[in-house]
Amino acid sequence: MYKLQPLFKSVVETPHPNCVYKMKKISDHFNHNIAANDGSGENIQNDATSNNCEVEELEKRWTEITSRLQRLQSELAAIKTGSASGLSSFVDAGPPPPLTIKTLAVQQDLLVLRISSLMTSLFELKSRVFSSTTVLQLQQRSLLERIRELNVEIQSISHALNNNNNNGKVPITPQLPCCTEKTDIVGSGVQNFQDLVIQASPSNPPHSLPLLKQQLEMLGMTVYARTHVHSTMAGNKLLDDTLKNFICSDSRVERSRARVAITLIWIKGDGEEPSLMVSPSSQAVPIKGEANIARYLARMVPGLLDYESQPLKAAQIDHYLDLTECSAPLGVRGLKRERAATLKLLDTTLSTKKSLEGSQVGVVDFVVYSALVNSCTEKEIGTNIHAWMDRCRSTVKKANATSPSDMKRSNLEKYLLELGIAFRTVEHPAVFTVAAMMEHISHLVGFHAKNLFVKDKKTNKLYLITARHDATVQLGQISKVIGSKELRFADAETLEANLGVQQGSVTPFALLNDAQEHRVTFVLDGQLWNEKNSDGQDTYLNFHPMTNEATTSITVAEFKLFLKATGHEPLIIQL
Repeated sequence: MYKLQPLFKSVVETPHPNCVYKMKKISDHFNHNIAANDGSGENIQNDATSNNCEVEELEKRWTEITSRLQRLQSELAAIKTGSASGLSSFVDAGPPPPLTIKTLAVQQDLLVLRISSLMTSLFELKSRVFSSTTVLQLQQRSLLERIRELNVEIQSISHALNNNNNNGKVPITPQLPCCTEKTDIVGSGVQNFQDLVIQASPSNPPHSLPLLKQQLEMLGMTVYARTHVHSTMAGNKLLDDTLKNFICSDSRVERSRARVAITLIWIKGDGEEPSLMVSPSSQAVPIKGEANIARYLARMVPGLLDYESQPLKAAQIDHYLDLTECSAPLGVRGLKRERAATLKLLDTTLSTKKSLEGSQVGVVDFVVYSALVNSCTEKEIGTNIHAWMDRCRSTVKKANATSPSDMKRSNLEKYLLELGIAFRTVEHPAVFTVAAMMEHISHLVGFHAKNLFVKDKKTNKLYLITARHDATVQLGQISKVIGSKELRFADAETLEANLGVQQGSVTPFALLNDAQEHRVTFVLDGQLWNEKNSDGQDTYLNFHPMTNEATTSITVAEFKLFLKATGHEPLIIQL
């Protein structure tokens, strides 16, 4: 469906004729195709006399449009100040009538019609083959920016009219299509939910997806992401653990509450491009290629990519994205000779820039990065590209995984609040033994706990054992109950790497840091699993909140909710 090519053509781009997006061009460097596109069949004369006549004619039209825009701005200023002077287009000679809300609304609609007419005239100013083409393009961009500013002022007037109208409703003027940059999917309601299903081959992974997910989250959107393997791929040697968990969201994110759902499905294929299905019921052809997937999201999500707002920048972005198309120089089926020349130019470009898009790596960088990983060898890549790819890799790691040490007390408390769990935290000095802890928290209602982080001596399988603070814990007996050969205490490095806490701060709350990998098996004293005590009251549990300088109390029922959210089903043992 979406085999895209640049909206604003550049001489250095690789053209692809099968583009479904059609827009009126603000700039057009391929001037020799103008006559054919217009369908006039006339041949453009190249003599200097004809060119001069065309320049004079277009300059006259430019002067006329500019003067009309200035009159519109004067009339708009008069409306904003409440003055009737200068409204030559709206009133006849004689004393001006009083300005009412109804009058202002009519004048506002007239301004909108005039601006629409002005935009029509603007797009009719097509470039010709003459020396002043560049000047006219700059004038067109300047005029377009001024019209956008005028549109913003009209919107503010509409807002004021609606706020001050007590006797009737004055409809807010919709934003002009020519001034609309992107379509915003951020909002409330089911209609804003985006369900994206992407199919890809393990031989050509879409490495840009993790960054796209990360940037959507940075824009305040809740993203639900999962990776699946098609049944025809069972036992495929290319599918390692990394690909099976290529893109995944936090286990606490529910699909029903997400704004965007991304489902990646690994399918059979030899270097096939990733394909995106947005609406399977109405979409006959998928959107193919990482570049086109990025274009789609850029048009749907403001802020994801500064795309098409500036013609020259859009042409540059399109140029880089087109290089990654399957048969393009950086594509998996591109020609080696063309690829070598493109890599040389890319290495020269990156010698003075940290990224292709701006000061930091972004969507464009990751689409190109993904193409290089899938199609190029280490020997083909230059020094500057190597450094740039290292920056991309570091961002990929940040996008794919969160360091356990980042999930400290503040993050835990935020997580509990998101789950709707009520808790109480008591501050106290740092404690390293159960006896020292009880001196400060013995007054708290409920069970106090001790926690042991151990591993199987033979298999290195990790366990977190939580029991009553005064219960007798024998590792030999517990190992038999849970089916382990022999349990021993894990070292501090293993503790930090898997639960993100230090010795003395071990707590069941640290399972939050294992919500992605699930490397730790949780073993729980059966006495701590009963929701009600002998009096029929809620049973409370007291654990460290990632630090041994405080203790947090929650009910057993709420603790069960926490474990369900992190994906840890406890092994219940009786001590």
